[in-house]
Amino acid sequence: MKILNAGHWEREVVDATVVALRELGVALEVEPPSAGEQRGDLRPDGYAVVRLDGREVRYPVEVKRGLRPSTAALLAAQVGEGLLISDHISPAVGDLLRARGVQYVDSAGNAHLRGAGVLVDVRGRRAREGVARSVRKASPLFTRAGLPVVLAVLEEPRLIEAPLREVQARTTVSLGSVQKVMAHLREQGYRASDTPDEGRWRRLYDGWVAAYLAGPRDDALVGRYSTRLRPDDVVRALADGDVTLSGESAARAAGYDIAPVTLDLYVRDSVGPAVTAGRLRPDPDGTVTVRRPVWTPGSERELGRGGPTHRLAPGPVVYADLLALQDPRGEHLAEEWRSHGTRLQPRT
Repeated sequence: MKILNAGHWEREVVDATVVALRELGVALEVEPPSAGEQRGDLRPDGYAVVRLDGREVRYPVEVKRGLRPSTAALLAAQVGEGLLISDHISPAVGDLLRARGVQYVDSAGNAHLRGAGVLVDVRGRRAREGVARSVRKASPLFTRAGLPVVLAVLEEPRLIEAPLREVQARTTVSLGSVQKVMAHLREQGYRASDTPDEGRWRRLYDGWVAAYLAGPRDDALVGRYSTRLRPDDVVRALADGDVTLSGESAARAAGYDIAPVTLDLYVRDSVGPAVTAGRLRPDPDGTVTVRRPVWTPGSERELGRGGPTHRLAPGPVVYADLLALQDPRGEHLAEEWRSHGTRLQPRT
């Protein structure tokens, strides 16, 4: 069995999933797509045929690993009406995927399949240790040292062909880490002349967002706060300060017609001035979050016309913070941001 462009871990996951489903009386076959087959502007990892009780259903396939609840919305957008195959899908992740209509199977035999007379719903099986070990090693692109480099390249694809020290100036990591990631990107065929929205780059974008949501975003948290001020009033109070906007407040500053109820802020140095100006009070359940950025100021955008100037986080960060809201409103806004970013008319 071969999956187009699949690495060792992906084949391990698919093979183990085939065996696990066979024990449930479900036959699964996965084959690469033909040259012309794709979904929209994305090419799937393969196509699966599921057979049960004489019935057959065919799906485009996405193979993912290391799934967490924070990435459920991103997966739903990627998979759509296709089939998700993973090393393990926990009960919490499974609940979120089912709520979004995502069909999935994993190497432990957990499954949610429906259509054309087929209904399979298996939950709560533990991950198989052998498969877990085989997929544990992450791509160098999505390690903690690799994420800042990939983010810089996503924001400026021309950096693929730039000197390493120029790339490093846009990151927070060592020159050695930059060299390793850039070499891997070039080996994978990324070029500055590529269209940033094409399938290869979209996968890189989604991979970055999933990796960021899976841990580094939480590690960057300084604290959660509440305030009696409205979000827009807090943003005005923080204008021109050492604060970068993300999430709903970034979309609002970029011209989206929304009324933010949450604030995602990134601060490099002391949070004291932001806490004072925004009248923030520590609150573990607060709607204001403050984090440290994993990028340099050169990756930020400034918006402002004749009024306060606001700094916006890089596009993939804003997208990730919107998805992390884990509600339909945030997911809809995230997809608008993904499609348009700051191309909308900024508010004056």
